[in-house]
Amino acid sequence: MEALFGRAIEFLKASPWQTGAIAFACGLLLFLSSIEITPNLNSPLKLTIWAVLLFSASLTLAALAESLKDLAVQALTKRRVRQQIKLSQEAFRQYVPFLSDKERQIFGYLLEKRVKTFTGDHDGGYAGTLIARGFIRYAGVRGQTFDQDKCPLMVPDYVWEVLEEMRADFPYRPENVRGGEMHPWRISWMAR
Repeated sequence: MEALFGRAIEFLKASPWQTGAIAFACGLLLFLSSIEITPNLNSPLKLTIWAVLLFSASLTLAALAESLKDLAVQALTKRRVRQQIKLSQEAFRQYVPFLSDKERQIFGYLLEKRVKTFTGDHDGGYAGTLIARGFIRYAGVRGQTFDQDKCPLMVPDYVWEVLEEMRADFPYRPENVRGGEMHPWRISWMAR
């Protein structure tokens, strides 16, 4: 009896394809027996085959239901992510008229230079308000070290798409200082 129970436990570990094949084979055997292509099955054997058929079919259906549930959850998650991106883009579009000249200048510089990832001061400098609203984000990962004046920053993809659509709202006006162009998000040490 213990050996039979052990085999039944092993049967639970079978993949859905294996249990489906066993269910199909049992069903085929019962069908062929009923139309007398194979020898007639005696009652205990027939009952056992029916039990295996029902058990393996239920395992197969349970596995298929689990797979379908996982696919539905993935589809729903993707849909929610797309909706959230659209809502975030719309929120950014609606906020564009309220951006300061300095904030527009930062985005104009990034668009002109085609730069989505850059470094800045740990407080964000003039981009601090954009960071606070989520229009620019810190791009570091847990455990990453960096200098206080070389903090990794990035423009999220959803913001970048809107920036490219509304490029005319973000003019590029380079600020030249001795030795070259200054990054518009950096606050000069003299202004601090």
